[in-house]
Amino acid sequence: MHENLIKYCKSFVEIDEASEADLQSNFVPKKLNKKEFLLKEGKICNMVAYVYKGTMRIFHTIDGNELTCDIILENSFVTDLKSLNNGEASAINIQAIDDCDLLIIDKFDLIKLYDTNKHIERLGRIMAEKIAIRTIEIAASLSFDKPEMRFKKLLSTQPELFQKVPQKYLANILGISPESLSRIKARKNLT
Repeated sequence: MHENLIKYCKSFVEIDEASEADLQSNFVPKKLNKKEFLLKEGKICNMVAYVYKGTMRIFHTIDGNELTCDIILENSFVTDLKSLNNGEASAINIQAIDDCDLLIIDKFDLIKLYDTNKHIERLGRIMAEKIAIRTIEIAASLSFDKPEMRFKKLLSTQPELFQKVPQKYLANILGISPESLSRIKARKNLT
């Protein structure tokens, strides 16, 4: 598992032997079963997770309805950056869609690494930037693009979602009903 984490990190920053050792000693394996939570709304996020295997979803609940905000695939980091940084209760849930194998680093261990390892600190900055950019892209697409354009973008950038993720979650991400997603897919001959 750690080899995949190191390879992923090396795709963004230079990782020397000391950094590899730091990653291996600070990221702890964790298994989540399907539907199990990594983080629940109202709790403070005190970790960052690397998804080695499996698929996760980020959602919040409004009036008893779950609204999926994002899907996290294998070979990605996941956290609630706002809760992690500010120490405030999370407004989101992070849940396994299927069985997941994760590597977890505690917030305080991560801060220590940032203080002692410039490569890991740089990696953290790049990951935070990626999360911010993704959040802006999702918000902009929901604000400006028509549902069919959002569908086309999702299909072109993350086609694997359509095989791994239930349609109701994809519809949430696209800001449409599952029925509307079915109609769009039928027009595109993707059903």
